[in-house]
Amino acid sequence: MHYKLENYMYGSKHDKGVESGVAIFVDGSLTHQLRYKLEEKCSNNQAEQFAIVKVLTQLRSMHIIQGNERTTVIHTDSRITLEVIANPRNHQNLVESIRKEFQTLEEEG
Repeated sequence: MHYKLENYMYGSKHDKGVESGVAIFVDGSLTHQLRYKLEEKCSNNQAEQFAIVKVLTQLRSMHIIQGNERTTVIHTDSRITLEVIANPRNHQNLVESIRKEFQTLEEEG
């Protein structure tokens, strides 16, 4: 399937700290690249979740999805993140932020 927007993110924790990043492609061309340094106490899973919040926020501010081309995909390699988002009993702050951003995007069409 062709997606108008493709979003890639990463979260990592290593000896130099905790980082999060986002790359947004529109019609196959890189248009946005965002990097964040997070607190040392954050986990790599939190960094990945933070990246998802940031990409969803960025998508809301982009007004390039027009007409029938309202398709986007978020690529993540974090199975844990997908599981916690799908778990309705999980109410962690970042997970709730992801859900809120998804809902807002859906409401905005």
